Amino acid sequence: MSTFKQQIDEAKKKQQRVYIAVASLFLVSLLIVVTVLLLSRGTRIEIKPDEAVNGASIQLEHGLAFMAGETLYSLSSKAEISVAADGFYTHRLPIHDHQFGTVLRIDLIPLPAKVLLRTDKGDDKTQWLIEGKLKTIASVFETELAARDYDIIARHAYFNDTAIKLSLTRGQTVERQITLDKLEGHLEIKTQPSGLNIVLNDLDMGLSPLALIQQGGQYKVRIESTAFEAIDDLIEITQTQPIVKRNYKMRLKKAMLKLSLSPDNGRLLIDGIHHQNNKIIKVEANKNHRITYSKQGYFSKQKTVKLAAGKSSTIAFDLKKEMGSVEVFSSPSASVIVNGENKGKTPLTLSLNAVNQSITIQAQGFRSITKSVLPTASQRQKITVNLL
Repeated sequence: MSTFKQQIDEAKKKQQRVYIAVASLFLVSLLIVVTVLLLSRGTRIEIKPDEAVNGASIQLEHGLAFMAGETLYSLSSKAEISVAADGFYTHRLPIHDHQFGTVLRIDLIPLPAKVLLRTDKGDDKTQWLIEGKLKTIASVFETELAARDYDIIARHAYFNDTAIKLSLTRGQTVERQITLDKLEGHLEIKTQPSGLNIVLNDLDMGLSPLALIQQGGQYKVRIESTAFEAIDDLIEITQTQPIVKRNYKMRLKKAMLKLSLSPDNGRLLIDGIHHQNNKIIKVEANKNHRITYSKQGYFSKQKTVKLAAGKSSTIAFDLKKEMGSVEVFSSPSASVIVNGENKGKTPLTLSLNAVNQSITIQAQGFRSITKSVLPTASQRQKITVNLL
């Protein structure tokens, strides 16, 4: 190899070494700049509460950055991270340029425990109490609670209280079926008089007086007798009233009057009290009742009846028309018009129904005279007029 060629090769190698040195210097400088830049923009993420730190994870969602432990290093002007931990809600946090290089605190929110409790009754009357405070009234209790210990009571009027102790953790789901224990109560039923049949929820329980042990609940009571009016009652045995006592004073069954009235639309009095002209009227048994029926223009009638309990009797009233005599005299003799009907000339004796009657006396060439009279069977009436 010639000396000239050796010199050229040496020059090339020297030039390559220069290029490498310059490139290395540039890369080192760039690395120093990037390192200083990253260190100056390193953002430490502080997770709270302390119990969320162990097991927490931080994920980069957006931006040119990377995580190193709990520190975020970003080359972009904006980044977004998400922080997750068991038992806590995942938290997403956007980080802006002015926040880089600082310490950012993230407070994770604990997940509540989910509680679902239901009874075996399904009647929407169960009260649910937490620490003695009423929360809702329903057959199903569904709620979210913070993680801790709880004393819950399921209360139903017809059952004993059921206590439920729960130790809840974050994010836990608890579902339970609660069986309510029947309340034992006492039911005492008396009647005046005693010895009457008692039916409880359609079951024949025997004769009064009765003393029964009954579970909490609602009971339909019926007291029956051939001589007394039936009594229907609704009784509840509850936590607040486990002992129920009843003393029923019975009333005799009513007697029934079946009425046959003629003429219609008269005035009906029973023991001095006006009644509509019903065909059937209930009255007290074993008691005398004075019944009067009257109508204008008829002789009234009165009857007294006494009926046993539950018995009926037909009472007929057929009133007779009441007629009264009216004598009419006039000077000179004139025609007598009664309610528009010519009855003859004066002197005249009329037999008229005992209702208001309009009597007109008229003669040609004279002024007519009209009189209103109410005839009665007990007294004859007289009308005397002089026509002008």
